[in-house]
Amino acid sequence: MGASDAVQVHFVQQDAWTMEEEEIYDVIASNGLNIYVDDEQAQALYAQFLKALKPRGVLVTSFLTPPPMLDAQSPWKMDQLDMAALAKQRALMQDVIDAQWIHFRTEQVMYKHLVDAGVMDVKVIYDSKGGVSNGCGL
Repeated sequence: MGASDAVQVHFVQQDAWTMEEEEIYDVIASNGLNIYVDDEQAQALYAQFLKALKPRGVLVTSFLTPPPMLDAQSPWKMDQLDMAALAKQRALMQDVIDAQWIHFRTEQVMYKHLVDAGVMDVKVIYDSKGGVSNGCGL
């Protein structure tokens, strides 16, 4: 690739809840915002992202699937997880931080949110342990 073929990239960091732009972004990446809000607010957020994307733009987002103790159909690969590290993380989030923001979502729920928000093409890519997923949409 020569200098004349260089692609210019411009990064913007802003409050996703107050976005007002329309059709100006090629890609929007949102990692983890949906764990802080209920289903209705999450779907509204995706609709807002889609409004800000150019036609054929791409939304990259993530979601946290429910663990096996909450959903028998969980995709978590428990045999591949470090149980001691998982216990420490749980203790930190629940006992120390008292996190109140965990909103787990199944792939089916996430898919419905994205499609209902107007995403035309959804692709889900799981991490190697099956717990955190990335959804891509056009």
